[in-house]
Formats: sequence, C-alpha cells, structure tokens
Amino acid sequence: MYKQDFLPGFPDGAQRIGLSGLSILEKGGTVTYFLGGDNYFSHPAGDKQSERFVLTSLMENGHVRARDLEGAPLVIPRRTLMNWKAQYRKDGPTSFFRTVTGPKPQASPHLKII
Repeated sequence: MYKQDFLPGFPDGAQRIGLSGLSILEKGGTVTYFLGGDNYFSHPAGDKQSERFVLTSLMENGHVRARDLEGAPLVIPRRTLMNWKAQYRKDGPTSFFRTVTGPKPQASPHLKII
C-alpha cells in the first residue's frame, strides 16, 4: 500500500464503499464516484443508466467487488449486479445507454446545391 493511500482525499459527506477506496458523494444534484482521491465519474442524481454503467465499470475493472455493492448504502442484489456485468461484457456501454433514432433531416426543395 502506498503512503498516499493514508492521506485523507475524500470530500466531507462522501460514503465509503468496501475496502478498495471507492467513495460516493451526492451533492448539489450530482453524484460523484471517487477512487482514492481521484474523481472517477460524475452524473446527475437520478440518472439510473449512468449509475448502472459506472458501478459495472468499477466491478469489471476490479476496483470494487459485487459484495461491496450489495451492502449499505447501495443495497443492490447480487443477481442484478451479475446481470449488469453480463450485459457490459456482451454489448459494452451501449447496453446501458440507448441511442435515440429519429427522422433524418431532408434537404429542402428550395435549396440548390451548387
């Protein structure tokens, strides 16, 4: 363990998750995930897709274990976490974020391309 790991790097109010140095801070309508003292990811509060993505990414990269996320304060069932990991491994980040396909703009009949 590095000496830097012993320095306080978490903002006031951040909740520590597991033993891996992960902490979560919800402040001002934004949820921020810290690894050690570094900002790992931020998203607006209530954005479930981003929450699923970042937690799965943290698990997949070995920063946190599923059993750390099962307990307080998150209380996410293990089966749900394993399903998220399977989706992430199969489709990557696109499994959490849907792309919106809408009508494509058409050229106006009044415009001439020269």
